[in-house]
Amino acid sequence: MATASFDRKIVIRDKTAVDVIVKGLESPVKTSSYSTIDVTQEFKRGKEALKRFSSRSKHSYQK
Repeated sequence: MATASFDRKIVIRDKTAVDVIVKGLESPVKTSSYSTIDVTQEFKRGKEALKRFSSRSKHSYQK
């Protein structure tokens, strides 16, 4: 497990690097799109897809 990067000191030597860091800290945090997913609907879609693929594979084994 790489933990050396946690102990490493970061030295900022130019204004461009400071501007990049400040811009990143000031930008709004993107929210996760997972909160808008209808889990029941996704399970239904997954079950239907599994049935489709399963039925295709059964036919291919019978040849």
